[in-house]
Amino acid sequence: MDRRTALRTFATSLLGGWLLQRTCSADTPEWLNPEVLKASLHTATPEEEGFIAYVVGLVKAGRLPAEILQSAYLWAKRKPKYKFQYFKRAIIQLAAARGIRL
Repeated sequence: MDRRTALRTFATSLLGGWLLQRTCSADTPEWLNPEVLKASLHTATPEEEGFIAYVVGLVKAGRLPAEILQSAYLWAKRKPKYKFQYFKRAIIQLAAARGIRL
C-alpha cells in the first residue's frame, strides 16, 4: 500500500467515525423534542404548546406510538401554512385509527 492510499484510508475512517459518533450521540430526535416541534410547527397559543407537550409526554410514557408523532410531524412540516393544525388533526386521526383516545 502506498502512502497516498494509506492516508486516504485513514481520512475516510476518521470521517466515518466522526459521523457515526455525531449521529449516535443525539439525545432526542428532532420530532421528539417539544421545543423543536413548537418552533417548526409555528405554535401561536399556550394551548397549542400544551398539546405538543401532552403528546410528547404520551410518547415518552409509552401510551402513544412514536411513529404516529413522527409521521404527523413530518407530514405537517411540509405544509405551507397552518402547520400546527395539520399536525393536531393528523395526531388525533392516527391515534383514533389505533384505538387510542386523546
